[in-house]
Amino acid sequence: MKRRDPIHAPYNFVPLPDRVCLPDWHDAVSQDVPLADGFSGVVNFTLLALTPLIVGGERTKQDDGITVVDFVRAPEGEREYLPGSTLKGMVRAVVEIASFGRFHPVANRRFAIRDLTPAGGKEYRDFVRRVNAGWLRYDAADGWTIERCKYARIATSSLGITNLGDEKWKQAPSKHRDVAKRWKQDEHALTAWVRDKTASTDPDRHVVELCDEDDPNAREVTIVLTGQPSGSKKLDFVFYDDSGKRVPVRTEIMEKFRDVHEDRDKASDPVGRGVFQDNESSWEFWRGAHRIPVFYVTDGSGVAALGLARMFRYPGRATVHELRRNSGQRAHERRARPDLAELIFGRIDEEAPAAGDRSGALRGRVAFGHAMKIGNAEAERQPPGILSQPKASFYPAYLEQADAGDGRLGSVAYATYMNSDARLRGWKRYPVRQPDTAKVQMLEGLEDKVSQQSILRTLPAGTRFRGRLRVHNLHRIELGALLWAMTFGGRESCAHAVGMGKPFGFGQIRFELDDRALASGLRANDGRAVPSSAELRAAFEAYMVREAGPRWQGGETIAMLLRMATPGATKAHPDGAHGLAGPLTYMPLDAFRARRGGDENEAMILRAYKKPPENMPAPGTRFRNGTAVTVSGDEAVLQQDLTDEHIAQDRPVEVTFFGKPAKVVPSAIAEVQKLRRKPQPPAPNRPRP
Repeated sequence: MKRRDPIHAPYNFVPLPDRVCLPDWHDAVSQDVPLADGFSGVVNFTLLALTPLIVGGERTKQDDGITVVDFVRAPEGEREYLPGSTLKGMVRAVVEIASFGRFHPVANRRFAIRDLTPAGGKEYRDFVRRVNAGWLRYDAADGWTIERCKYARIATSSLGITNLGDEKWKQAPSKHRDVAKRWKQDEHALTAWVRDKTASTDPDRHVVELCDEDDPNAREVTIVLTGQPSGSKKLDFVFYDDSGKRVPVRTEIMEKFRDVHEDRDKASDPVGRGVFQDNESSWEFWRGAHRIPVFYVTDGSGVAALGLARMFRYPGRATVHELRRNSGQRAHERRARPDLAELIFGRIDEEAPAAGDRSGALRGRVAFGHAMKIGNAEAERQPPGILSQPKASFYPAYLEQADAGDGRLGSVAYATYMNSDARLRGWKRYPVRQPDTAKVQMLEGLEDKVSQQSILRTLPAGTRFRGRLRVHNLHRIELGALLWAMTFGGRESCAHAVGMGKPFGFGQIRFELDDRALASGLRANDGRAVPSSAELRAAFEAYMVREAGPRWQGGETIAMLLRMATPGATKAHPDGAHGLAGPLTYMPLDAFRARRGGDENEAMILRAYKKPPENMPAPGTRFRNGTAVTVSGDEAVLQQDLTDEHIAQDRPVEVTFFGKPAKVVPSAIAEVQKLRRKPQPPAPNRPRP
């Protein structure tokens, strides 16, 4: 058997740190009382597009069904611009990661699985064999209950539904409405007379056919139609012989059912306009009916799970928030103290304990203005493509998996949402790539799906935008964190990804900052000169080293963030020795299915990057070039990396001290003295005289 390649995708993940850093100056933050070490004013910046770029504005549907998306334009002058809210969200995301902030906001979803593959679906296959049919009802006295009944199969084509592969039959409501219209019946209560065609005690092998009411073997049934994922599904269902006995459905089981089905409704209506991309969902169709046909399984406590199809999606045991607790001993849960990103950008405390209590809310102290296009660059029309929406339910990518070392799953089975001890992969990001590889991807097999295709009218690489960032009463470390996030610590090789088309490599941009503009636009609350951007970034780095130590400086969180922002670190190599083991593209649908299942020993995972950027700190580096340190009570800034070797030999390192070059031995640096301090062993017990 030819070994499969690992799963590949245009996205990857920055792992969560096991510690969250919470600034200790949060009580001093104010809109009105100046911080002693604070700054206010404006930071003027320029943004350079490294690849074609678009932030979606007006959308126009062509006659052939393809949607054309234009760049957002300002009402005055029709000039293209990058919205301030877009830039704010882009920079805040980096601040959250770089400052070891909380992993939020995260929707507390409960994903469900429908997986028959050997590596992921053993539990699902076991549960499918135990499915029953029944009618779900609600009344004020008994709450939610299910009345058990029997079920059999019926040929969908015998109901007058033909061309089963047609897109219009994908959702069950369209099938119900079609039959109801022709039969002139209630779409929620389609009844018919049937007789056995193939009798069996196994309901999935028991097939019936339509007949006249006066047929001696006639039985009245209710027609239950489910979704049509493909033309290969030929049979639907009939329910009959209601038992009259109701089984209660516990509140937590019904909540799981709602989690699965109501989240799906929201996902199909992403902008909340009441227009469902995949037509009406089954739950939206059924929930107003007197009784709802369901399939369910039981355990020792009663109903364990239910759904609207024979092979319904089984709710995961853990919610996203519960899995988040596995990554950091609850460090990422909401706490009273804000993290650094919340201090800078503000927060709305949606978890305030009392209604109307907004005591936990914070007003942001930064504001990005719109960045307007500079020059006369004209939009370019890209080839048609499909902007896929990756789903977090795809656990081979979104949950941590054991890696055998070559992209194969390193365990017998995948970690899934059925595992309460599963761990989230972390912050999802679209890596930047070599500019010459940025291009539209047309997913194989979907070339004729014109209604799903879009044409992006992008501004070309080389386009510049000019913007302004307003800051108010920011602490030195906060301002340093902001500048670090904008420039990835001053690394000219790094870039952000923004706007539509990130999966294609579009939207890669880089901030250009000038220290002279920084000095002229900002003022220090204490009247001192404004430090350079390098000194401010160094203050942030020194803070993070003090707070998190090796976790920050040499940990995977920062290393992965920088790798994904460095084009050279995402270059694919066939042997997987460094970089990625696969391209930054979505897999064709058939390849996607094959890599997820098949032979257990060939199950694949989405691998992380291996190659660090060239300017990552060398092994053994304690403090990086540019880090602020303390010498004789005053601040100095390292002008070279301070390594373990320097410390062991007390070898002088170059610093800037009071604005002048100097050399200092590591033993004179307070941060090194702190590293050298070791806890004293307890005094030995002395024998009594």
